Amino acid sequence: RITEINKYQIPTIAIFGDKDPDFPAPNGPEKEAKWIADTVNQPSTQTKKSDIASYEMVVGAGHYPHVEAPEQVSNSILSFVNRILSK
Repeated sequence: RITEINKYQIPTIAIFGDKDPDFPAPNGPEKEAKWIADTVNQPSTQTKKSDIASYEMVVGAGHYPHVEAPEQVSNSILSFVNRILSK
């Protein structure tokens, strides 16, 4: 359930296109992506606060940033994995 995404401390990167039509103003896709990262990083009754989640916005991309900007998305994922592995 989405309300329990911070129950398990799993490294998470939320990558959203800043033009994603599924998240119209005033909230927009960045607010949704930030909410995911912030929620995963918040402590639950079983975990401590962490910094294992982050988000990135792909400028100009819509709902499929991995298709619209594959190099940028793959670089973001590789950077994220390297950051997690170096902890």
